[in-house]
Amino acid sequence: MNLFGAATQTIAITGSHVPCLEAGSARIEGRLGLLRSTVETGPVSPFHRDVTALSLTRAHVTGGVVLNGAELTAPEGWAMAAGGLVAEGGVFCRYGFVAQGEVRLLGAQLPGGLFMQGARLEGPGPRGVALALDNATASTLNFSVGFTANGTVRLRGARVSGTT
Repeated sequence: MNLFGAATQTIAITGSHVPCLEAGSARIEGRLGLLRSTVETGPVSPFHRDVTALSLTRAHVTGGVVLNGAELTAPEGWAMAAGGLVAEGGVFCRYGFVAQGEVRLLGAQLPGGLFMQGARLEGPGPRGVALALDNATASTLNFSVGFTANGTVRLRGARVSGTT
């Protein structure tokens, strides 16, 4: 599914199988929800050098990015590429969220926070990184209630203004 550069309102995909979702540079007025959905890698995107399941690179979401119960699968690449993402309402990867591959939020702006209670980052990318938050800003980071990462959780230069 290619939404690169799209301008749209809330997107809600629930309990579905999506071969790949490219939403880089998209402007979403509302939330992006992939509740209990599976997003797998598709062909290599012309926008990335690496295989990616969910791309939100330089996207702007005025509501939350809600991935509760979702599974992102890119075992040889990036489960989520979201460098430069602005998610005003936060990013929610809770309650059964699973990522196979690196979750990349480099330079992301998350004034609504990042919530990963019970998330499982099972398959790090080829560099051994499960979660990269380099240079990201967030109001809150919540890695609790059974959060597990099989790989490095990297926070180089990240700024958290509230609770962690």
